[in-house]
Amino acid sequence: MEKTLKDKNILLMVLWLFVTVHLLKDFTQDILHISTILDKLGDIQEDLSWLPGNYKLFYLYSLGSLSILAELIIVVGVPFIILKTASKEIKWLVKASLIFLLVFFLAAMLLDPTIRAKFAL
Repeated sequence: MEKTLKDKNILLMVLWLFVTVHLLKDFTQDILHISTILDKLGDIQEDLSWLPGNYKLFYLYSLGSLSILAELIIVVGVPFIILKTASKEIKWLVKASLIFLLVFFLAAMLLDPTIRAKFAL
């Protein structure tokens, strides 16, 4: 049981680090429009040209805003989970945010023509 908890905490720390770096990248690149070295880390260039205007706006603003909110929930909530002070609601929000980000990142990767070409999709 102790090993499983330790493994879970290590996984949560790795996810927390990844999400924190991605949140910093989103903040500097998308909100502040500042070029940093973080821009080169996993920079997905989605091709949204085939989407109708409303769908493109929905993807960029609604889902983009939700991804930043999900990242903030993870960055704040994971330390509480590791320290065993998280409520059931915080744990649920972190799990839901992780699932949302996984689906969102996979969708974004599928919209990137260079990634699609590498995997012949």
